[in-house]
Amino acid sequence: MVTLSGAGQFTDKVIESMHSADEIWLASSWNEWHLDYLEESLDNLVNDFSANVTVFCTKLFWDDDKTFSQILDVYEIGEAVPIPESAMQTNDEVGRIASTTGVEFVDVLSLLCGDSTMCELHETEAGTLISVDGDISPEPAPRDFPSDCLLR
Repeated sequence: MVTLSGAGQFTDKVIESMHSADEIWLASSWNEWHLDYLEESLDNLVNDFSANVTVFCTKLFWDDDKTFSQILDVYEIGEAVPIPESAMQTNDEVGRIASTTGVEFVDVLSLLCGDSTMCELHETEAGTLISVDGDISPEPAPRDFPSDCLLR
């Protein structure tokens, strides 16, 4: 598996891996400006590589940043959280672009929340947390907390 997390990472090795891949998956916290380039990018992937291309939509439960402890507070209360309109609009557009270009589209929010505009963050029968968005580092991290244990 090859993971790209920034611009300028398409080295010869990455391109070679993409040519030999059976699947190319794109997942991002899609921003509005990404959508201006997504259709052309997907067309290029479909035309340049033989792999099946799949796009995963944005999974976003709030527009503002929340710390992990704030997320756990919401979870412990057991309230459903509203899915931001911005996330729903972005996902609709990503789905439309995927359909136009003939690539697979996975609507993660729909899988987690169904057709609702509200989403439970935990699975009710087992009572387990199903998803988290936000900064998941402790707040504040203890001085002796190993920095390699913080997820970035």
